[in-house]
Amino acid sequence: MNLAAGLLLFFLLGISVFGQNDPYGAIKETMRVYPDHSTATTVTDPEKRTTVETVRDASGRVMRRTVFPLNDQNFARGAIHYNAKGVVIYKEVYVFDFDGRIVESKLFTKDNQPKGKRVFVYDGGTTKARIEDYDEFGNLIAPQNPKAHPR
Repeated sequence: MNLAAGLLLFFLLGISVFGQNDPYGAIKETMRVYPDHSTATTVTDPEKRTTVETVRDASGRVMRRTVFPLNDQNFARGAIHYNAKGVVIYKEVYVFDFDGRIVESKLFTKDNQPKGKRVFVYDGGTTKARIEDYDEFGNLIAPQNPKAHPR
């Protein structure tokens, strides 16, 4: 192998080894600090196709954690909610409309049994007009106005 071919091979391998040609992007971490000094740290790892949000109290103890599996566009396609001890509390699967908005969140127990659903009804734009919660049997629980209950 001549020197030029060897350098080309090293250059090509070097890019993939050092991640400069990474198709997924960089890991991103953000932290929010709340008035009570609790924090929410969000870590998005495009290569693993996950976003993990960890909420800690003011002393730094984990209160809850949520793992969001990501689709090919790095948007959450659902969620797995854990308590402070790392035990699954419940799961969600998101349903999207043609505009990419979440129109339904199907809720499941940790054992994948239906738990209910939350339906997001839009007023024609991207603003949610109302949220409707249903139990596991499809019965409406109580409609909510997102302006009265910010999320």
